[in-house]
Amino acid sequence: MNNKKILFFIIALIAVLMVGCADKDTNNTVEPNGNVENGSTEISGEYDESVVVAIVNGVEITNKEFMPMYLKTKLNYEDYGYTFVTEEELALLEELKGTILENLIHEEVLFQEATRSGHTVTDDRLSREIDMIKLGFASDAEYQEALISEGLTEADLKEIIRRDIVIGNYFEEVLNVSVTEEEILEMYYELKELYEEMSEGMEEPFVMPELAEIRDELSDEIMYNKEMEELYRILDGLMEKSDVQIL
Repeated sequence: MNNKKILFFIIALIAVLMVGCADKDTNNTVEPNGNVENGSTEISGEYDESVVVAIVNGVEITNKEFMPMYLKTKLNYEDYGYTFVTEEELALLEELKGTILENLIHEEVLFQEATRSGHTVTDDRLSREIDMIKLGFASDAEYQEALISEGLTEADLKEIIRRDIVIGNYFEEVLNVSVTEEEILEMYYELKELYEEMSEGMEEPFVMPELAEIRDELSDEIMYNKEMEELYRILDGLMEKSDVQIL
């Protein structure tokens, strides 16, 4: 991903990383004033940043964190033709609100645990990260315009990067998983069986690649699945001992 794309998408990085962790259903929706209610509500681009939408172990999550993610996600869906006027689409909108809020809560829980574990980021590291992002722009004016279009200040961007690095370093510490040859072979033969089933009755059957050709891809897939499973386990444990209030 180039540096310009990093700036435009960094505000949603944690949500993307954590979206798989939002596996618990929720009937709560967050309204523009920060209240959580049931039912569908249209949210405009104007909101009070200071309104608290959740409290995690005494730390407030406000509209300043929630609304940009929500509005950007809603806009992305609208770009694909969603109007959010039908009953089905309004139900999807409510699900998106709940998922975004839950992702923010998960992120805060992980960040708090990572900080307690001693993970920090120096100002020098943050400055280098900002400088790398700036290299993706033709001028400082273009960089500043991009920040404004995302509703961010440079301080906001630094905080997002700081939290992302801290959580990422924590993941590297706690997600100690490995992939065995037996697991690679098991996945390979499962895929081979699937290829054979799909090829039944076909004039030109699917050709299963040799193991050596896809070994790395299989290993990466197994590693990802095992890391996500471990992440779910860690997050569930942290959530159980956390005091979370949705307001």
